[in-house]
Amino acid sequence: SDYRPFTLGVIVVMTMFAFESIGVATAMPTVARALDGLSAYAWAFNGYLVSSLIAMVVAGEWNDRAGPRVPLMSGAFIFGVGALIAGAAWTMPVLVLGRVVQGLGGGLAVVSVYVVLGRAFPDDIRPHVVIVQGEEEYKTAQTLPPFAREHLGKGYRVSFVWLDEQSQAAFPGIDVVKDADILMVSA
Repeated sequence: SDYRPFTLGVIVVMTMFAFESIGVATAMPTVARALDGLSAYAWAFNGYLVSSLIAMVVAGEWNDRAGPRVPLMSGAFIFGVGALIAGAAWTMPVLVLGRVVQGLGGGLAVVSVYVVLGRAFPDDIRPHVVIVQGEEEYKTAQTLPPFAREHLGKGYRVSFVWLDEQSQAAFPGIDVVKDADILMVSA
């Protein structure tokens, strides 16, 4: 199947957020001075960050219940409304309000993009992470697999290679390393 439309859509959405972040970081000193709001400078960033974190939690639940289409579209719309509010701000509190609204939209949209990726791309074309584990002291054999499956398993294929406890020198299944896109070694 052709994944170019999905890939292009993801690139466009993520590029929009990246350019917005770079633009805000670049312009904020000048904007804060113009709005006589240097004392609230950090809130323009903190407001976005806190509201986006809250929206990410909401987006996870919403995506699970309804799928990614409505949360993604809503997030993009809310982000745009926030950008309009921030762009038209006449005082620093209005700018911070706009950034909070942008954060809500950004949090909804970004999580939804990851859900789209997880649904659109089959496992066999996802990047392959191979974790080679050769130590026993820190008990990573018990903690790393559940962590990796929960946090990497949705966007990556994850394989583990463990040290042979008998020989302490062999790694059964090490051949999987040749297919790795990302290799992590814990020795």
